[in-house]
Amino acid sequence: MDEIFNKRHADFLGKDSLRYAELYDIMRRPLIDKNELASLMRVDVRKINKMITNKLFPEELIRGGYEYRKKGFKLALFKRELTYKWLVSED
Repeated sequence: MDEIFNKRHADFLGKDSLRYAELYDIMRRPLIDKNELASLMRVDVRKINKMITNKLFPEELIRGGYEYRKKGFKLALFKRELTYKWLVSED
């Protein structure tokens, strides 16, 4: 991240700027909730709930995995960087 701050803004390419903006977003908010994931996937939150219940998401996307949810913590938070990669590779 230090190389970002040492560069001049004029030296950035468009691709670099987008990549650094994505890295900043991941650092600032490392987790996504169900509502944000539903808007990314363009589906309803109820569909996300059904996908979680049927274990259609990979285990590593959900913070704490499915075992964490069995302990009574029903709030599903997803790891942002892994979720982005999973959504891109799914298409």
